[in-house]
This record gives sequence, C-alpha cells and structure tokens, in this order.
Amino acid sequence: MFWMYNYWFPLAIFKLFLAGSYLTQLLGWQAVLAGLSSAVFIIPLSHFMSRKYAKIQFGLMSFRDAKTHLLTEALQGMRQIKYSGTDPVPHASILKPY
Repeated sequence: MFWMYNYWFPLAIFKLFLAGSYLTQLLGWQAVLAGLSSAVFIIPLSHFMSRKYAKIQFGLMSFRDAKTHLLTEALQGMRQIKYSGTDPVPHASILKPY
C-alpha cells in the first residue's frame, strides 16, 4: 500500500516550501520567524499542560471509581437486607468522608 501513496511525501515538502516562500513574500521574514518561534515555544508548554491534565484526570478517575465501588457495595448491602433481613448495615463505611 505504501507504493500507492509514496508520491505524497515529496509533494507535501514541495507544497510546504512553496507556501512558506509565499508567506515570507507577503509578510516578511521577521513575521514568519516570529510565528515559527512562537510555535516552538508553545509546543513544549502544551505538552507539559497535557501531561498535567492527564495526571489530574487519572486521579479524578480513581476517586470516582472508589466512590462508585462504595455506592455499588452499599446498594448490594441494601438489597441483601431487603431480601433476607439478617445482615447489619455497615454505616461506618458508607458515611466515611473522603
């Protein structure tokens, strides 16, 4: 399959060079250099923020999983109490604050 699309790579490089030269003629080399340098500075910042966001989301996901597990356990206990009436209610684990 690669041989069907391998002409796209040189074409993409050529189009990128052509667009860059046209942009340089329109705006000037200072503006193009400023735009490229700002992109170079923003990409590591974006990467850092994405990792931090993923870490926070992972912690939130584990907290929500624990809460869901506790709620499921409480509902199963209520169902057990409803059907048999022999199990004591575990109030301490349900009312325990996080």
